[in-house]
Amino acid sequence: MSITSPQGSFSAGDLAEAGELAALGMTLADIKRQVAAVESQLLAKRPASPTMPELERILAMTAELFPGQSSVRRDFDSDYPEDAWYVVEVEAAGAFDKIMDREMDWHRRVDELTSPGGRFSLCVFPQN
Repeated sequence: MSITSPQGSFSAGDLAEAGELAALGMTLADIKRQVAAVESQLLAKRPASPTMPELERILAMTAELFPGQSSVRRDFDSDYPEDAWYVVEVEAAGAFDKIMDREMDWHRRVDELTSPGGRFSLCVFPQN
């Protein structure tokens, strides 16, 4: 059995496949709606951007642990540009194990100074 239309002739198999694709399309639309709902929930739970005093406290603590050159930049995931964080880049002199101790201390202190979910990351450049 086949059906003829201005677009051409279609067999029963073609029509069945078209029906399966239509059903799959509806399923894909449902999945897109579910993903959008989850993204919306995640964005609602996202921690707020740091306040200026919060950022100043973190930078002061960073300077205490890592005297020397430092910088701060805002970064984001290109897939989620609204989900940004701050990268604190520092130079650190000394033995590797001492640098690691200071890095762990930095993370512990940032957790104490900020709300859960962390909007900060540390990038250490050892100097020897």
